[in-house]
Amino acid sequence: MEGRKAMQPQADIPYTRKVPALEELQGRPQWVCWRKEERQGTFTKVPYNARTGERAASDHPATWASYDQAVQALRTGTYHGIGYVFHQDYTGIDLDHCVNPDGSIDPWAQAYLDRLGSYAEYSPSGTGIHVLVRGAIPSGPTGGGCRMRHTRKLPLRCTVNGATSP
Repeated sequence: MEGRKAMQPQADIPYTRKVPALEELQGRPQWVCWRKEERQGTFTKVPYNARTGERAASDHPATWASYDQAVQALRTGTYHGIGYVFHQDYTGIDLDHCVNPDGSIDPWAQAYLDRLGSYAEYSPSGTGIHVLVRGAIPSGPTGGGCRMRHTRKLPLRCTVNGATSP
């Protein structure tokens, strides 16, 4: 989109810095790397097993890795970022297209951030925000610019880059 940042490899993000909200997740072997690839004319973030370099699956724990393995694989320059796979433990709330070119956050998204009071970071594109909360939700995605990624039918993943948002 015009005026929006292009997605760049996230290898320059200080993944190893101590972010208390992420320490619990970093201790779980539920991490994948991802690479931006074109599918049917659209770019998407395709997950990869950090240990083998093969495709990862959000419903196949054998394709996941530790946080340290994911960061090490990311540093090879082969991937654009890393992601956490939700497995009946956390839920990711994806606030799409809510960060404006001037850095301001749309009021509807700020209302979610204020109410949730949880760890939040900018999405890889810089145009959205990911919020991580402990627990699973009982039903599927919601409307508007907010999507919840959960484990009811199929575990999903959320990119994590340490680029905390306000």
